[in-house]
Amino acid sequence: MNRHRTLKLLGLASAIVVVLCFAATATVSARTTYTCILCRTEHVDRSVLGYHTESFHENPFTEWHQAHFTNHTHTWCRLTTLGSGILVKSHACGPRHPVADLLPEWEMDYATHASDADLKAFFEEIVSSDKAIQEHGVKQVTSWITRTP
Repeated sequence: MNRHRTLKLLGLASAIVVVLCFAATATVSARTTYTCILCRTEHVDRSVLGYHTESFHENPFTEWHQAHFTNHTHTWCRLTTLGSGILVKSHACGPRHPVADLLPEWEMDYATHASDADLKAFFEEIVSSDKAIQEHGVKQVTSWITRTP
């Protein structure tokens, strides 16, 4: 085999390896889940090979919120993002709203037992633009859940 042909084959093999590496790590599907910080409705965005769908899921807290408060504009915060490729899976991280750490069931328990004043303060705090105030509101719920009866 002559030197020129060997270099061509080596270049072709290298190009194939590079293309396969990119193809193997390309995102084929992605799913991002959001929650409304007020009513805790879940909003799921999915894409598979460029085809996009979305769905909404309610829970008992959503129903409780609708029964006790007038209509509201959803305020979405990201819960999680998952991606899948041919050979890889990924999980996105980054800052989230503190309410994302609460289970809707915990909020339901708190909401059905808290005083009107405490409940009003909780909702005012979680919509604050100050993260420390948001965290204080969330702490009210976690303190209630972890209390000793």
